[in-house]
Amino acid sequence: EIAWAFHRAMFKAYFTDLEDVAKADVLLRVAGESGVAVEPLREALEDRRYQQQVLDALHWARQIGVNAVPTFVVDAPGGGGKIPVAPTYLLSQAKGKMTFRNYENRIFNYIEPVTVPESK
Repeated sequence: EIAWAFHRAMFKAYFTDLEDVAKADVLLRVAGESGVAVEPLREALEDRRYQQQVLDALHWARQIGVNAVPTFVVDAPGGGGKIPVAPTYLLSQAKGKMTFRNYENRIFNYIEPVTVPESK
């Protein structure tokens, strides 16, 4: 719950309020306003406790073609991995079906799930 509040607040700060969320004071203020415990976050930023995990996550994201936020991905069937819904990977689209090429050049058809209306 707090994580999603923080997530939404960071998007608002960056995209709506045009704040520089890379600045520690902005990040800590938005975090505090969202209910995040500020002191542990400040300590983690200062000692770069999670730096390697962040760098690894950025590397993975770039490997699969993420180059913007937000990026939408599909989980390719049969172990094809996460594939961004982007022109580089989307080969064709028809009603209810998309064909993707993943970063290994493997082709996958993604069939959109059929939704059943809830009964009242």
